[in-house]
Amino acid sequence: MLTNRIAQTNQTASIQQTIISTAVYQQNQENTTKTTSTTTDKATISSAGQASSDADIDAKWQAIAKKYDVTNITGHEVIAMAQELYDNNLITGAEKLDMYIPAGIDDDLSKKRNHLEGRMLDYEAIKMHGEYSQGALKADQRVIEILKRIG
Repeated sequence: MLTNRIAQTNQTASIQQTIISTAVYQQNQENTTKTTSTTTDKATISSAGQASSDADIDAKWQAIAKKYDVTNITGHEVIAMAQELYDNNLITGAEKLDMYIPAGIDDDLSKKRNHLEGRMLDYEAIKMHGEYSQGALKADQRVIEILKRIG
């Protein structure tokens, strides 16, 4: 009789453990489903809103272009211009960093230079003679396009 009671107790404990394990597993599955399910919201911008946004962007470019002459600019000014373009969401962080590359170890950030022409000459020289990755060449092209838009 005692043996039967112990067996029943063990069987009950085993069943309870299985029920608990199953409940925990199901709860984890529900939580996983909840955290992995996503919803997508869709926004539509009217043509008037888009035109307004484009006008704002153009105004930002023009304001910055009025402040800087990329054909007669110091290194400090190039860095400030890049920061201003970045702060106005007109260029990426990578483009900001690529905007100013020192001419050498003795580069004087206070000396005026034709930054656009210098970048174009560097690009052509590297393209013809350097071992440069296509990604780096495209980054240089993008910086030159930005400088042309300003200058």
